[in-house]
Amino acid sequence: MRTQRGPGVQASRTRTSPYARGGHTLTALLEGAGQAGCRPLIERAYEVAATCHRGQRRRSGDPYITHPVEVAGILADLDMSAAVLCAALLHDVLADSPYTAAQLRDDFGSEIAGLVEQGTSMDQYRSRYGSIAEAIDAAQADSERQALIIKLADRLHNMRTLRYLPPVKQQRKSQEVLEGFAPLARNLGMSEVEHELVSLARAALAGNSDRSPGAPPEPVR
Repeated sequence: MRTQRGPGVQASRTRTSPYARGGHTLTALLEGAGQAGCRPLIERAYEVAATCHRGQRRRSGDPYITHPVEVAGILADLDMSAAVLCAALLHDVLADSPYTAAQLRDDFGSEIAGLVEQGTSMDQYRSRYGSIAEAIDAAQADSERQALIIKLADRLHNMRTLRYLPPVKQQRKSQEVLEGFAPLARNLGMSEVEHELVSLARAALAGNSDRSPGAPPEPVR
């Protein structure tokens, strides 16, 4: 949601929830990134993303870079690899800046570049495969599944900030969640992400998109 365009180290932490609900910062992201060896790579991805999104703002008025940091933070709390965290930080740079796929590949290698380039929309998945279930079945490679997980984290943060969109867009995006993203989360075994997505979507469809993202998810029925 923007107003202008402008190898894998697993984390291991003790926490009370599978993922935090907002408030991520680069410092927290680095602290949660597991082994110190992956931190320079994540810092470099942040620096590139911050440069690419300089001057861009969210509908909320926040600097746009806060969005990829939140997306990466959600994935860090889900113990995703350093490559996935970097791809999350960079997930909008190709669409929203002059930064090219060739530069991305030169700067970060084929694994991270491939994850960013695979970040296609759910509409493309539906048109290509016919259903979310078929898309999951077709995503045999780990990288394809990781790209889908990045898309889920992207949509989750956008749903947490949905109140800044016009009501018509809130309704449309909430319907997309119920029809596509929530089933995707369920098929990937990400039940808590599914529950929060459904809860936020139902709240928006009921005209209550100001529900606090820190509130416990409503049960999925």
